[in-house]
Amino acid sequence: MALYPEMFLSKWHLIIVFLTGIVLFGLIIGGYSKKTIISSTIKWLVAIYIIVTVPIALFTMDAKHMEEEMVAGLDEVYQTNKGKVENDHLVAYVGSFEDEDGDFEVKIYGGNYDNSEKFSGNVTILIYGEDGSLLKEETYEGISLEPGDRIELDNYFTTNEAPVRFQYAFEG
Repeated sequence: MALYPEMFLSKWHLIIVFLTGIVLFGLIIGGYSKKTIISSTIKWLVAIYIIVTVPIALFTMDAKHMEEEMVAGLDEVYQTNKGKVENDHLVAYVGSFEDEDGDFEVKIYGGNYDNSEKFSGNVTILIYGEDGSLLKEETYEGISLEPGDRIELDNYFTTNEAPVRFQYAFEG
């Protein structure tokens, strides 16, 4: 299990400050002693932090895992195409992730593996199913990829079938 900083400190953790403020306010209004206010506030701070962090960690871990898989897919496509096509430094990758209901989240990533050349233009993606039928054709206009960028171009959910094969073209 990989740990990421976003699991333990994110914008969603601001809810902890808000809820701890409510606890502190209630204890002060309740007329409790200073010692009780401090100890109870600290206990609630820790409890709220744990309660908030667990679901955030689970969501973050899942999202980061998907991102790592997609970047690894981009790297693999780049290595496969390296030296075989004219713009081999521009790659796209389509990956799918099945959830517990059997639905698929399909992610489309694009990457620029050049060290100095920026890409600006359109990316056309064709996604095919298991039987070779075209599942989706999409052109993403105005895409800008700095050298070394690996970004998510799109994602969508489908209940039909996972993509098996894809083609892409960079026009710029």
